[in-house]
Amino acid sequence: MQAGLALVPVAIGSFVASGASFGMAAKVTPLAMLRLGPALEVVGLAGIGLVTSPDSSWWPVSLVLFLYGIGVGFATAQVTNVVLNDVPEHSSGQASGVQSAFRQLGSAMGIALLTTVFFTTLGTKLHGRLADAGLSAAQSDKLTSVVTDSAGAAIGPLADHPQTAPVAEAARAAMTDGVVLGGYIAAAFVALGFPGLPSTPIRSADDSADPAPVEAEPARP
Repeated sequence: MQAGLALVPVAIGSFVASGASFGMAAKVTPLAMLRLGPALEVVGLAGIGLVTSPDSSWWPVSLVLFLYGIGVGFATAQVTNVVLNDVPEHSSGQASGVQSAFRQLGSAMGIALLTTVFFTTLGTKLHGRLADAGLSAAQSDKLTSVVTDSAGAAIGPLADHPQTAPVAEAARAAMTDGVVLGGYIAAAFVALGFPGLPSTPIRSADDSADPAPVEAEPARP
């Protein structure tokens, strides 16, 4: 429940951007909105790395997640239009399917990569902090496994006991390191997509239509 509530700003931001894109359609091209989306995503993801700390308040984190959600809304609302812009009409169904498949593939690979980065950082940083605190290798391994295997859920019970409270503090710091690194890596990957965006504006329906034939002026005698 808490994790779901923490991600509500992303959904709200996406909802706001999706609605605003319809009002902006007459003044801003789909390509411009698509560029705006990843730009806001980069700012939001990098902002997660900047504002996240073991004692972060909820509102700065919610603010950057809201900004990220706005970027997601602008990007997803126009990505199909931009992708299909230069695709012949008879191949639009196939192109749309390929685009959807690559979005799903990118999402799955991104989740796998960032999850690996997070848990690797969590385990490495926590084990190092516990070793620096004077715990033996066996104790560090055991406590690190408890925290990582529970995805951090064990931090609360560890914090409730004075003897293990320092372990909980070290685990919070290690989790923060994982979130910060993941935010920066995600921002970097989104930024890598900018060179792949097309540079030509999206054609309107009138521009894409074939021009009307011009009748030749009859030759004068």
